[in-house]
Amino acid sequence: MPTTQESLWQPIKKALSHDGWTKLQSIYSTVETEIDFDDEDLQPEATDSSQPAWKKNVRNVLQSQKSRGEVLHQRTAKYKLPTTGDDWSYSEVDATVKDYFEMLKLELQNKSFNKAAHNRSLKPELNNRSRGAVEFKHQNISSVLEEMGLPYINGYKPYPNKQTLLKEVIIDELQSDERLQNLFEQLAAKPAQKTSLFQKESDLDSVFTDPPDFINSSKDSQDRNRKGAHIDFAQKEAQNRKLGQQGEEYVISIEKRRLQKIGRSDLADLVEWTSKEKGDGYGYDITSFNEYGDEIFIEVKTTKLSIKQAFFVTANELNTSEELSDSFQLYRVYNFSNNPKVYILKGNLAEQLNLIPTEYRAEI
Repeated sequence: MPTTQESLWQPIKKALSHDGWTKLQSIYSTVETEIDFDDEDLQPEATDSSQPAWKKNVRNVLQSQKSRGEVLHQRTAKYKLPTTGDDWSYSEVDATVKDYFEMLKLELQNKSFNKAAHNRSLKPELNNRSRGAVEFKHQNISSVLEEMGLPYINGYKPYPNKQTLLKEVIIDELQSDERLQNLFEQLAAKPAQKTSLFQKESDLDSVFTDPPDFINSSKDSQDRNRKGAHIDFAQKEAQNRKLGQQGEEYVISIEKRRLQKIGRSDLADLVEWTSKEKGDGYGYDITSFNEYGDEIFIEVKTTKLSIKQAFFVTANELNTSEELSDSFQLYRVYNFSNNPKVYILKGNLAEQLNLIPTEYRAEI
C-alpha cells in the first residue's frame, strides 16, 4: 500500500533534525532506509511521472508541512525545520496555546501551577525554542487575549503579537474550549475580591493613571468576541451589578481621600452616592466636588481586566456628559480586585470615545 503522510513525516523529520539546510536527495536517502517500500510503492503514481511513487509522496509531505510552517524551503531544493529566529510552525503554536490555556484555567480557579514546569514539558513539542522564546510566545498570547477583551495569565504581561497564525489558533481553541468559556462567564458574573483601601497618602497618588491613547468602544469588543469566543466579557461585566457597586464604593473612598488631602475635609463629608441614594437614572453615579467647592458628577465604569478593556455607556450617560460638560467626569476603574487603577475622562464622552451603536430601537 502507498505510504501515508503520517508514517512518512517521522523519517523526513529525522532527516531534517540537524541544524542547517538539507538537500532533497539526502532526505530521499534517509527515508528509503527508514521505511521498507514494497513493489507498489516504487511504481510511478502517474504514467507520465519519472519519479518513483514514494519519492513523490515525500515531496507531497514536504509541501504539506511547508504550508503549515513545519518546514522551511529554499529554491535550491533544500529544506529545514524552523529554529530560533524563524516563524513558529502551526504545531508549535497549537501546542503552546493549548498549554497556555491549561494554565489560564488553573489561574481562573485560583489553583496554583508551575510556569517553569509547563515551559519544560512544552519544549519537546517545539523546534529548539529557548525558555525565553516560549515565555515571549506566552506574552504574545496574553496580548491577543487582551485585544479580544478576555482575561489572560497575570504573570505573562502582554507583549505585542506579530504572527497572524497565533491569533487564528487562539480563536479556534477558544471556540472549542467550553470549559474555558464557562470560567470566563463565571469570572465576569462574580463580584471582585475585596480591595484594600489606602494605608498612606502616597497610595492615592499611585491610583491615578493617564487614559490609554485609544479607547475602544463596546462594539470593538463585541466584534472581537464574536470571532473568538461565545462571551462578550465587557457586556457581562456591565451586567454585573455587584461589581458596579463595588467600583462605585471604591471611587467614593478615593474622592473623600482626595478632598481630605487638598484640605477640603468639609467637602469630603458631603460626597454623595447618587445612584444608590436617589436612583440610577441621573446619568452619573457620584456627586463630589473640586478644590473650589464646585460640584462634579462622576460616572463609574469598573473592570477586573486591564486598562485596554472596552466598556459600555448608555445614551443617558452620553447625553448627561454633553449637558454637564466640564463638570462631568468618567472614572474608569481597572485591574479591580488585583491592583486597582483609575483614569479619568472629563467632559463630553462622544468627543473622547470611539462609539459605535450595539443595538437599535425598532418601531413599527
